[in-house]
Amino acid sequence: PVYIERLKHSVAELSAARDQELMQQQLKESLADEEEQRLRSILHRLFEFRVSRVTDKAKWGAILSDDFVLSLPITPYRAFNANEAVYDENCNTEPSAPQRLVRGVDG
Repeated sequence: PVYIERLKHSVAELSAARDQELMQQQLKESLADEEEQRLRSILHRLFEFRVSRVTDKAKWGAILSDDFVLSLPITPYRAFNANEAVYDENCNTEPSAPQRLVRGVDG
């Protein structure tokens, strides 16, 4: 009887540990999903602001931090500040194509 009680106790402990682990995994997945949705929402607003040509710094500041960097291709049909053009040092092809780097809320 003592052996059987120990086995029952061990099974109960293992079952509880497994249940706890499953709950933690589900919580991690839920938090990851929420974070992904939050980031998608921010990107959606960012592109809405760009398309609508929003110039209100308060609106941009609500969704972007000062260290935000947006990398854009240089296109012949869009004017830009020449200081925004940079070459990618990490590019494996020679020569690398210049890109526009727009930094922070003021970008």
